[in-house]
Amino acid sequence: MIEDDTIAIYIVFDDILYGIGHKEHCLRRVDDAMILTTASIAALCFGGNLHKAIGYMRSHHCPEMLGIGSGMQYPSLPKNVSCCSRCSSRGRTTDNAIA
Repeated sequence: MIEDDTIAIYIVFDDILYGIGHKEHCLRRVDDAMILTTASIAALCFGGNLHKAIGYMRSHHCPEMLGIGSGMQYPSLPKNVSCCSRCSSRGRTTDNAIA
């Protein structure tokens, strides 16, 4: 039952984000709809416990999802190069893209 709910919630968030023209960040590992779904599943099924929800999502739907405070490493880009147009339009480069 929880798997069906998770898929339905993901589809709703994915459609909403697509409908509003949301653009994903170029360094993301997991899409934003999956992050919103995980937060919703935490609230609905795990009493707000994000650690349990992340564990569930990692084992059932998204193995590449990292845990909270997991020390994620971003890919290296040459210095003073923007990772995407969204960052370059804000004047951000690899020196300050992820702070």
